[in-house]
Amino acid sequence: MEQRINRELLISVINSLEGLVTNQFTSIVKEMNFDLFWRFPAVLYGLSEAFNLNIYPEKIKRMIKQWLPYFEAYIPSMHINRLYLATVLCQVNAILPNKRLEKQIQILLFATDFETVKTEFNPNVQNIRYGWPGVVWLLKKASLIIPETYPNYEKIESTRTEIIAKYKCNWG
Repeated sequence: MEQRINRELLISVINSLEGLVTNQFTSIVKEMNFDLFWRFPAVLYGLSEAFNLNIYPEKIKRMIKQWLPYFEAYIPSMHINRLYLATVLCQVNAILPNKRLEKQIQILLFATDFETVKTEFNPNVQNIRYGWPGVVWLLKKASLIIPETYPNYEKIESTRTEIIAKYKCNWG
């Protein structure tokens, strides 16, 4: 019973997301703060997890294909958000391979300046959602998900190492 209710709830959320997200794509370029709960990657991550659980997979495939032109048209203004979006799109591309999606991931990574990434968060904020711990987590996740052959891959781990050293944390 509980599993059926949860499944129905997720299907309802997926149906609602289809309409809500489409209207928000122009704001991709307007995000001016780092936020680990930034809506686009969070939604895509959730959809990829629902797909892996076989919850409404055909609808999720259709939504991703429908949104692809928007991801191609809008590149986040913040470099950290470019990396974040590229990382989550890599996760989506792993379950729903698409050449256009793969190309967009490479464009996002090529357009990411990792020197700028080091400055796009408040160093005094120490929470994972908005601060440097979230950036460190994202860089670690990116190094695990993004293929080594993609642009700027080698800069991901070196940037992470520099941030850890600068803030003297003990993250592994």
